[in-house]
Amino acid sequence: MAPPPPTDDVDVRLAKISGLRFGIDPKTGFYGLELSFGGDGWNVGSAGKYLDDPKKEANIIASSQHVMNLLRAAKVNGVSELVGMPVEVTILNNAFSSFRVLTEVL
Repeated sequence: MAPPPPTDDVDVRLAKISGLRFGIDPKTGFYGLELSFGGDGWNVGSAGKYLDDPKKEANIIASSQHVMNLLRAAKVNGVSELVGMPVEVTILNNAFSSFRVLTEVL
């Protein structure tokens, strides 16, 4: 009998956006919004897109749309207003996977 397939280790945590950076890093080619999340004794980060990707224009558009959607969900006008925003962070196999703004508490 074959062993059962491996299961993903999923952890969903409440946190706040503890830091952010939006822009371009000419050394790495990074473009977009990079967020840090923190909770009770832990932290994790997300990343944007890289401009050396063959789909550079699509990545720029996707990053901009992501920021617009995030600002709308958080009901703020600028990225600096996101720091301190309550979020739910999903960690998959001990690595950042996704997050959502807790719109129900805004």
